[in-house]
Amino acid sequence: MNFYKTFFTFFFLFQSSLLFALDSNIDLTVQEKDFLAKHKTVKVSNVLDWAPYDYNINGIPKGYSVDYMKLLADKLGIELEFVPTTWENSLENLKNKKIDMIHTISKSDKKRLEYTLFTKPYLNIRYSLITQNNSKIKTLDDLKHKKIALVKGWTSTKFIKENYPNIEVIEKNSSKEILNDVAFGNADAAIDDFITANYFITKELLNNLTIRSSIDIPNSHNILHLGVRDDWGILNEILNKAIASITEDEILSINNKWMLDSFSQIVLEEFTKNEKEFIKTHPVVTVGGEMDWPPFDYVQNGKYQGIAKDYLDLLEKYTGLQFDVKTGYTWNELLQMAQNKQLDMLPMIYFSKDREKFLNFTSNYLNVRNYLYTLKGAQEFSKLDDLNGKTIAVPKGFAQAEIIKKEYPKINILEAKSVLDSIDAVVTKKSRCIY
Repeated sequence: MNFYKTFFTFFFLFQSSLLFALDSNIDLTVQEKDFLAKHKTVKVSNVLDWAPYDYNINGIPKGYSVDYMKLLADKLGIELEFVPTTWENSLENLKNKKIDMIHTISKSDKKRLEYTLFTKPYLNIRYSLITQNNSKIKTLDDLKHKKIALVKGWTSTKFIKENYPNIEVIEKNSSKEILNDVAFGNADAAIDDFITANYFITKELLNNLTIRSSIDIPNSHNILHLGVRDDWGILNEILNKAIASITEDEILSINNKWMLDSFSQIVLEEFTKNEKEFIKTHPVVTVGGEMDWPPFDYVQNGKYQGIAKDYLDLLEKYTGLQFDVKTGYTWNELLQMAQNKQLDMLPMIYFSKDREKFLNFTSNYLNVRNYLYTLKGAQEFSKLDDLNGKTIAVPKGFAQAEIIKKEYPKINILEAKSVLDSIDAVVTKKSRCIY
């Protein structure tokens, strides 16, 4: 009697724990529950860089589809093991049963039907044609005898090859690579998802690219499903039930996170826990703005302007930080304020060893060419050595002064208060030129 009591108690507890893990809105059969109990971890694809849908940062899977998969896993009470690799390798992994399922997959390629079971559709994407800003290409018909960059294994790649034999196809491994090919002139155009293209154009500062038009690819090429290995039909049915149980609020939550402002969301997702905590505890950053270095960093009619200001505006949007810009000081005074910790940041500054003693430098975001300027009709010179014994005007605190002092000690330096004062020194012939 005690044995049966113990057995039924154990059976009841086991059944209760399994049911507790499952979403109550999902009506699974005994066989389906048994399958999940035996397969508590499911191996899932993770493409490295198809943001904002499916990508990987420092070994962590991220994106719309990744969150969608996690939602389904929570409803079913299972764990996911993501396998990061290229799209083409993901297809091979599913075919060879090295992974159990793949997400963001369409039915467009008949070969996939040989080794893939497709769930109900869960996402539509918008294919777009991307070109350089000055390109005259507007449609696929304009690409006859021209080059188009496409991702290996994508349905759009197959479609172009089959329907546009006069277009030369360049195949790459990722969205980032195909867009770079267009930006640097290796291809005339590329095809990518609208949101993905927008993300990479912004993130990689591919300012010479534009989304030219939408591309209508028929036969459900843009309808995405979850793809399951062909010998796990029971998992496919389980997933269909889980998909049907997703509420409008749950979908809205994922859409709001990834679709409304995909770039800013992805940037925030890349921050570490400590970085997010820093932003929370230091919401306002004090920045030193220059007065007279147009178009980079300057004040006009009492208003702070320039490339640096535009860049700060973007950083505010994508980090949540607020920048309090202090103006009214010379560049040398701003340097002193930064050294004395009166400023948290200078938005546009050259790197130098001396400055590294009191400043941390980000990666570079702008390349600036420096020139020597002199009066019209003045004696010409072709190199700095020609200025030995002569005077060059440089605003005090500028990195150029440090370079000249170190590498051209025979040149005299007139350190002016500002850029305007440096120009005045040349006009009044106190200096041979301005650097």
